[in-house]
Amino acid sequence: MLIGLDLRGTTLGIDYIADADDPSALTDLERLIRVLKNELDVNVEPASPADFLPTPRSVFGRSRYVGRHGQLDVYYYHLPSLVLV
Repeated sequence: MLIGLDLRGTTLGIDYIADADDPSALTDLERLIRVLKNELDVNVEPASPADFLPTPRSVFGRSRYVGRHGQLDVYYYHLPSLVLV
C-alpha cells in the first residue's frame, strides 16, 4: 500500500532513482530491476520528477523512508514533487 492508498491494479510503471557509493552495486541493482520488470510485466524506468520540473536541493533529505530490504534502503521520493508530476 503506497502512502495509505490502495493503488493495486493502477500502476502502469515504476520510476526509480538509484545512488550508491560503489558503482558495481548500481550495476547489480539495475540487473535485478530488469529481472523483476520481466517477472512482474511492468514498465520500469530510471526517472524522477527532477527530470521534468525544478525540485528543492534538499529533496533527498525530505524523502520519506520506507524501509531496508537486504542491503537496499528504500525511500519515497519527495512527496510534494510527486503530486505535481
